[in-house]
Amino acid sequence: MYIPLFIFGSILLVLALIFSREWLRCKRITDQGQTTTITVTDTVTVSSGVEPGQRGVGGKFFKPVFEWTVNGQTYKKEHKVAHDPPKYHLGQKIAIYYDPANPAEMTLEGSGKVTKLLMLSFGAGGILLLLGGVLVWV
Repeated sequence: MYIPLFIFGSILLVLALIFSREWLRCKRITDQGQTTTITVTDTVTVSSGVEPGQRGVGGKFFKPVFEWTVNGQTYKKEHKVAHDPPKYHLGQKIAIYYDPANPAEMTLEGSGKVTKLLMLSFGAGGILLLLGGVLVWV
């Protein structure tokens, strides 16, 4: 009975570590970076694996492609998260933070908050499961 608790608790702690790395990256860019406005220039369509009509437009999710210019250099990046319905629309202007030393590295305003919440949730869940495993084992 205690082994699944140890396994799932460990998995949640590993996920918490992954999210903590992303949160630290977002925090570093937000704290030390500069802000600029980017434009949504394209949308990548991602199949959701469900039949058309069940969710969204033909069972698809949408990932925006962002474009911004720093010191005459243009950067393009596909968003990591897909939305249904689309969260961003073509031509929409969005504020971001970017790393002045590496302007291709950017984060959307507010994305660090979500990552921090996920990190704390997975970390707390992992600790609780590991403690539960120890209590059942003893």
